[in-house]
Amino acid sequence: MQWAEFESAYLSIAPGDLDKAAEAMRAGLEVNRRGGYPHFAAYYTAHLGWLARLRGDDEEAMTLGRRAVDIAEQHELPWWQATACAKLGGTLLQAGDRAAATALLERGLTAAQQAGTEAYLLHCTAPLAAAAGSPAMLADADRLLGQADIPADGAWLLGEEAYLALAQAWLDRGEPDRARAVLAPLLALAERVPWTPTLAAALAADARALIRLGERQQARAQLLRAERLATAHGLVHVRDEARQAIRCLDGGLTATRPGTRRPAPRRLSPPAGS
Repeated sequence: MQWAEFESAYLSIAPGDLDKAAEAMRAGLEVNRRGGYPHFAAYYTAHLGWLARLRGDDEEAMTLGRRAVDIAEQHELPWWQATACAKLGGTLLQAGDRAAATALLERGLTAAQQAGTEAYLLHCTAPLAAAAGSPAMLADADRLLGQADIPADGAWLLGEEAYLALAQAWLDRGEPDRARAVLAPLLALAERVPWTPTLAAALAADARALIRLGERQQARAQLLRAERLATAHGLVHVRDEARQAIRCLDGGLTATRPGTRRPAPRRLSPPAGS
């Protein structure tokens, strides 16, 4: 029953109703509280933190993410330890704390290696490749995704963060064509289903690769669409990153990496009253 309640959230995630999705996940947690299997709470809580991050509630995302890690470590179940570390690691990356994200993702990877399940390994190796800039980790993540048993016209929708992180890692290495190749099946499937949060994020990520390839007009069109979708569905970070990239394009600049915090401008005159 608790899994049925939790997984019903995906019926709301697809059209981008994240508030309703969070309600379903909380219902799963409540059944879990009443019905046992306390170790499952780590998985549900980690995904509630992920939804909070998508909505731009970073403080709530951090709180839920840390709670999920604590629950997972209390029960020492490698699958949930890897999941909790991956979700909180993604939140830390979004906040620009690459050092803390790297340390946490490495803990998650150690747990995933104990379990030996490829999906959990990829959940940690892909963001590690983006966070740490490790060629070895990038090669591992690329291999894991490449050998996944996915239909030719399909993609692993629930592994969207692995695709996005792997694409960012290729982009950071100056290989936008490789980044676009990673994103292509995810983007096509998210468009066809449709799966709105993934579509918005993938459009923005693909646009960053297009900018590197000099395809600025196509990139701008994708960024505008990503911004519209994100605004309509409360996807705060995708909205802000798309707007920033559009401003950079219009000003002839290159957009910064997602999760990068720009330095505060220097104060050129003393504060009033000083």
